[in-house]
Amino acid sequence: DLEILQLWLNLPAAKKMMDPNYIGLQKDDIPTFELSEGKIQVQQLFGEWNGVKGAFEGTFPITMSTIYLEEGSQFTKEIPEDENIFFYLVRGEVTVNQEEVQFRHLVEFENEGSTLSVKAQEKSILILGHAKPFNEPVVAQGPFVMNSQQEIYEAYEDYQQGKFGSWNG
Repeated sequence: DLEILQLWLNLPAAKKMMDPNYIGLQKDDIPTFELSEGKIQVQQLFGEWNGVKGAFEGTFPITMSTIYLEEGSQFTKEIPEDENIFFYLVRGEVTVNQEEVQFRHLVEFENEGSTLSVKAQEKSILILGHAKPFNEPVVAQGPFVMNSQQEIYEAYEDYQQGKFGSWNG
């Protein structure tokens, strides 16, 4: 079976109009480390964790990992209180900070405390990210995320005029 999960990251207003970039990596090209005596495998995508630098460089500070947990495994991670957390359970069931989480759920956190405690109730896959918020207005419509309705209008106009380029260059 093929399973694809595509994540799009919002950019700060000052970087929204930068040239697009795509990097395709194979599994072996992504730095990986173990936790919980080898019962947890962490693929480090962005940022740094346990001294392992991520495969991708972001245009703003972000930490993101894909975490594969065996049943009964657990880990604790310190995340600064001023950072927002992206916690999406792709598969399985975990308990995070005493709350049960089912697969295909995105968990929302309050910025209270800095300790994230995760225990796998069954074999699980988790995407965990965290970063400081931009504290900018967000307007989303269709495939576009901008900072104002006017910018959304301009994005649609650019798209309709073919300014986004093509597969042929």
